[in-house]
Amino acid sequence: LEVWDADPGRRDFLGEVWLPPLVTLGKRPKEMVLPLSKADFSEDGDNGGSRPDPSKDLGDDTKDVNKKISGHLFVSVSWDFPVWKDIGQEHDFKEWMEALGVHELAGKNLNEQRKEALLKMGHTDVKALGDAWEQDNKLLGKVFEKDPQAKSLKFNAAELKALTEYFKLHYGEDVHLRAVQQELMHTGKLTIKLKEAKMLRMSDFRMGRTCDPQVHAYLRNDHLGAWHKKKIFASTTKIGTRDPKWNTDHGPFPIMTGAYQARYKMPEGGFMEEVNKQLLNLQSKKKRHLQEDRDLSSVKRFGHEGLRITFSETVVSGQTSQVQGENHKVDVMIGDSIREFKAKLTNACQKEANFWKGKNEDENRRYSDISIGFKHLVMVFVPSMKVQKLFNQKLHTSDEYKRQYNMDLQDPSNWQPLDPARNFAQYQQFNFGRSSVMLRVVEETPTYKAQNLRYKLFEEEQTKLSYQERDEPKTCYGWAKYTHQADSTSEWRQAFISRTEAKEKPWLAAWVFAPQDKNAVPGLDRKEAKDRREVLLHPRLPKMDDQVTPEHEEILKQAVILRMSGKSDWEIEGVLNQVLREQASKDNQGGTASVALITVDEIRAYCMREDAKQASAQANK
Repeated sequence: LEVWDADPGRRDFLGEVWLPPLVTLGKRPKEMVLPLSKADFSEDGDNGGSRPDPSKDLGDDTKDVNKKISGHLFVSVSWDFPVWKDIGQEHDFKEWMEALGVHELAGKNLNEQRKEALLKMGHTDVKALGDAWEQDNKLLGKVFEKDPQAKSLKFNAAELKALTEYFKLHYGEDVHLRAVQQELMHTGKLTIKLKEAKMLRMSDFRMGRTCDPQVHAYLRNDHLGAWHKKKIFASTTKIGTRDPKWNTDHGPFPIMTGAYQARYKMPEGGFMEEVNKQLLNLQSKKKRHLQEDRDLSSVKRFGHEGLRITFSETVVSGQTSQVQGENHKVDVMIGDSIREFKAKLTNACQKEANFWKGKNEDENRRYSDISIGFKHLVMVFVPSMKVQKLFNQKLHTSDEYKRQYNMDLQDPSNWQPLDPARNFAQYQQFNFGRSSVMLRVVEETPTYKAQNLRYKLFEEEQTKLSYQERDEPKTCYGWAKYTHQADSTSEWRQAFISRTEAKEKPWLAAWVFAPQDKNAVPGLDRKEAKDRREVLLHPRLPKMDDQVTPEHEEILKQAVILRMSGKSDWEIEGVLNQVLREQASKDNQGGTASVALITVDEIRAYCMREDAKQASAQANK
């Protein structure tokens, strides 16, 4: 922040201050009193070199006391990073809408009603609603028009806009949308409240006045070591005072991280930048190409660099090549799994390194010590619809096709991960074995997942729980006894088991695969009430089965304390059952009494529920 004496026709430098590193700030405004100092253009300074400007050089301030920099600047600063808020799809609908800010537009009770309405509409989670949005031409209104339950949602225009923006960024496959997402992930918002300054130097002393202070804010990219030519903001000018008061808010200003901004050309700033913008508007094709290049710079991570390995049956045994990656003599079969291919790729790199040893040490080093393991993704190139359309129109020799094809190669989301458990023959859509296919191997990281939409969807599919693994506080997977109405025979069928408050037959079975019944009402879920002997729960410790024998309830409270003391569940079982026997003997006045003993599973289930209660209480705080 630079303070200037803004006299008409001339400027006098009053001093400058530096904000602390933005990583030390947060969303909550921080009050600061910053001492003004003279410009230090040395790169060895505490903050690096000051912004170059000849007007900052005041000369020798020992001979003129009015040239000596003095005073303090009072500011309040907040920094919100990143702008992108990755609100997960695993959230409860109510939490999800509140995290999006919808709770500010609607009351708490209304969001509870919306949650119930969405569940009745069949949208069991956020992802299900997003899939419906994508199928209905990305119009959220159409999703809600299809169901009468949607009337109770009562979304207004602002709320629909907030929800639509969320789905656009999370489900959009367009390069531009993913570029916006990447920029938001590397961008923060800086807000500065300029309060006042005190005891500034009297730069207009010779004219019988004090000074007319004005504050300018500039930004430097430390990664490039370059200053932005265009200032962030300029305050108003306060006439004739050494103690100006502004009390004005400036911002929020979007600021990218230096390393990420280095991907783009630094803005020119000033009059020429505006001229170039107007000229660019007259050339729509060039403008589109520049926008596409910028979007690609946002999402591109892996370019043309890397190691190239060619697997081909045309290489004759004993024949060598001077082209890198073609001298390993390793064959890949159509029946090889992706996991086996990784092992062969590691072997091929080692053999390639041995071939170049003594011939080309640079190539030898490039292929040495390469190990492809479980953390690496094997991906196949999938061209975009635009490239496929140009190819089908027989325009594959045109400049537009070549440009778009090269862009697709560099776009991470045009590379589809392959399942390590499957073999190449199972991917018939990619023509393995029938034509040349391009593969790419990269290390999987959270950053790469954010850049490759196909990888993100692939991982979601890989980690998706099957219906057999369903274990929720109210429902779990299991089996229930089904009785055929025709001949009264019975069998055990797969079902989702839940519990009701009914005293008789408190268990409710919803069949995973509904039995064929001519009398059944179409579209109506068939659920049957069962007693405990007619259901089998699949999880060993079901989350829904939280009933505890009354005699065990008080004694089980000691299990948590015993666990904290370091005892195993088996040791806890012995201690608690000993206490249980002593208590039963005392109640029976020394006689023998049969008592249901506490099991290890009962101890584990109780401790698991107590841990969940403590975690929930901590989260609410």
